Amino acid sequence: MKKSTINFIIDAIMLLCLCAITGIGLLIKYILPAGQDRWAIYGSNQPMQWLNMDRHQWGDIHFINSLLMIALLVVHVILHWSFITCIFSRFIKAQPLKRTLGWSFGLIGLLLIIFPFLVTPSQSIHKSIERTSNVETHRATHTSVQQSTNAHTEKEYDINGKMTLNDVAKNYQVSLRFLKKQLQLPEHVNSRTRLGHLRRQYGFRMSDIEKAISAYHN
Repeated sequence: MKKSTINFIIDAIMLLCLCAITGIGLLIKYILPAGQDRWAIYGSNQPMQWLNMDRHQWGDIHFINSLLMIALLVVHVILHWSFITCIFSRFIKAQPLKRTLGWSFGLIGLLLIIFPFLVTPSQSIHKSIERTSNVETHRATHTSVQQSTNAHTEKEYDINGKMTLNDVAKNYQVSLRFLKKQLQLPEHVNSRTRLGHLRRQYGFRMSDIEKAISAYHN
């Protein structure tokens, strides 16, 4: 196959990947918003899906598209390396400056890719709108003792639909069998299934998981 044909195919696929990355990003942002945005728009944290996939699953596809885009871009640069070095040499005549700029550009690009593995996230002290709503519901239907327990649980646990039962059991040292029993899940349920999917299938709430953890340790 001619080099020009290979370049055309790679460029065409890169364009499609870029369009997919943009489209999925807009889908996650505006069509499948996060929990607190769903409260603001719809007045409840109702699950949102498109093609039977939630925002977290579309986020995985978005990530895979990004990796594919990077891989194709590397191939694109390799195929055009002679042209790139020729243009670069035409603009930058001094050899030391050329070498410094080339290494600096490469290191900055590498840092932009790996920086997520070099930082530590800060823990937010604010509760989400969904959890705040759950607390208000508990206050209306439970005793004052249960209210204080739920408030303590809200501050202590950070659970979301992207996690699995295995994640909860590992992070909070809870028995998987106990979790399934408290959430009224069948024994055969796959503990690697995401909580968001299990919640839609079996009807429990995230606050039920938090109460189960609290009950296990108390």
